[in-house]
Amino acid sequence: MIILTRGNTEVVYLTLSEYQGSPSAYYLINFTNRLTQDEVELVVENISDNDNIQKVEIDVSEFEGKDSGFYTYQVWASNVGGSKIGSVLESGYMDLRNSSTFNPTGYSEQSNNFKAYNG
Repeated sequence: MIILTRGNTEVVYLTLSEYQGSPSAYYLINFTNRLTQDEVELVVENISDNDNIQKVEIDVSEFEGKDSGFYTYQVWASNVGGSKIGSVLESGYMDLRNSSTFNPTGYSEQSNNFKAYNG
């Protein structure tokens, strides 16, 4: 599973060479929100110096205006223009998270001493 946090540029490692003879210089990644079916397509450059693992950077600002939550993704080899080359190399899930975590409000003024009456 890929986890992306808003406000960041995330480095993601993929193992696409298992299904591809030699690594591509570019990949097209299609993300689809599982609830709203909104799609985001990105062309990313392979910046890895290792042929076994593909390293790409994802600018999470591309998801501006999209809902946080779970997405499915599919990856194809691509050219610089974003054309799909061949079949899907990898598919999986991505979790898009907000940049700040939710902290509930705590109350400390309440006394936890209670009187109980039986009947």
